[in-house]
Amino acid sequence: MYGAIPHYTSPPLQDTAFPLQGLADVPNSLKPTVRVQYQGIDRTFTSDAIYGRRLAIAYNGSNQPVLQLDGSMVGSPDTAATPGTSTPITFTVTHNAYALPFANLTYNQTLKAGPGNTYVVANGWGTTSRGLADSYQKTLGDLRASGAASGTEPVTGSALKVLARQWLGQGAQAVYLTEQLLSNTTILHQHHIGIAGYASSSYVDLQGSAISIATLDANATKEQAALFNVAMHFSSLVSTAVQQTSNVPATSTVNLVDIAAAAGQPIYNANSSNYSTAVRPTLVNCGAYASTFAAYLGAGNRLLLPQHCDLTENQWTGAGYFVIGSSTVGSMINGGLGGGFGSQPQALTLL
Repeated sequence: MYGAIPHYTSPPLQDTAFPLQGLADVPNSLKPTVRVQYQGIDRTFTSDAIYGRRLAIAYNGSNQPVLQLDGSMVGSPDTAATPGTSTPITFTVTHNAYALPFANLTYNQTLKAGPGNTYVVANGWGTTSRGLADSYQKTLGDLRASGAASGTEPVTGSALKVLARQWLGQGAQAVYLTEQLLSNTTILHQHHIGIAGYASSSYVDLQGSAISIATLDANATKEQAALFNVAMHFSSLVSTAVQQTSNVPATSTVNLVDIAAAAGQPIYNANSSNYSTAVRPTLVNCGAYASTFAAYLGAGNRLLLPQHCDLTENQWTGAGYFVIGSSTVGSMINGGLGGGFGSQPQALTLL
């Protein structure tokens, strides 16, 4: 015994310049939010309103997008989209509690409109585990056991949530292992926002991922290494998550670069200095990407780029490359996607 345990009536280390406040909930003014804009849909949600829930976009018989939260319609059907066309969706993430806007993000993805195509707004705030993936797997099993029809929003949406949570959980584990390997390194998950979708095959594409990396000794080299390591694992895991949850092989940037390397193709470290003279003349079937590559390089990025833009994995053919900035890494495949896409068709009823 070392004496009685002290019982404090007030926090002993409290800075009295800041009085205590009792709150039943975090004020909305301090919660992170995500704004979703698509074909006339324009809704903003706090993180706690959609985390662990099913926020989905599907199309009605008139090809109008319908936004649903756990199966309940949010608002009304909006502007119809021509089936088969790629239509832009915009996400705006705001961290309202932060004095500085460093973690805020606005970016666009594309959704292929059409009957049967379904998209879930996948979201993560902070680190996570396999718990929600297991929870959605149970929900999916219960729905099927109850006789819920395949292809309906509850079944399709729950299957896509399993896919998204599988990727998020495994990505969080990759982050944890990176912290341990580099030692004295802390990686904070700010947010992960994007799409888990079905459009002829299932895919996961959370392009709106933001992490913060810090080392105790302010080692910029180690922080950069952590960023690259996490980004490469995130890219690899998107195709892994699709295969694990749907039994359909999937492609990703890492897969495509591996395919190019195995075929003996050069992998270029392209920048604004060497692209026009040393890289572009040697590229094969990359004409459709010329303006995209130029835009990335003009913005100060560099590209980790295989020589061929017609790489093939099963029934999927296209380009795969990394876009690397000073504090960003983007893994890109055909159609502006940043994630794993099934490399062969998949029946909606088998999702």
